[in-house]
Amino acid sequence: MALLALVAACSENIPEPTPNVESTVAAGVEATRVLDNLIAETVTAHLDHLNKVELTQIANFTPTPTATSTPTPTATSTPIPTETPTPVPTETPTPVPTETPTPVPTETP
Repeated sequence: MALLALVAACSENIPEPTPNVESTVAAGVEATRVLDNLIAETVTAHLDHLNKVELTQIANFTPTPTATSTPTPTATSTPIPTETPTPVPTETPTPVPTETPTPVPTETP
């Protein structure tokens, strides 16, 4: 009998707790605040990491030597004379051959 009384007492209809709207809203607001803080910390950490990587790349930058090129002369780099002087032939006297006397053959005794 005692067992039957225990079963009857346990099967009694227990009413559902009434939802507390204020505490539910407060819990949602707190969860949103925690998630916002977590996202902000993650983004800040990522941006700090990118900044450190960029500073390291700048510090380790060594410029590659560039070949120094000599300027290539172009057609417009030298002025073209507007009047080209024509060469004037200079007259040089040509030697006139003079007659050399031919020796007269002499008879040998």
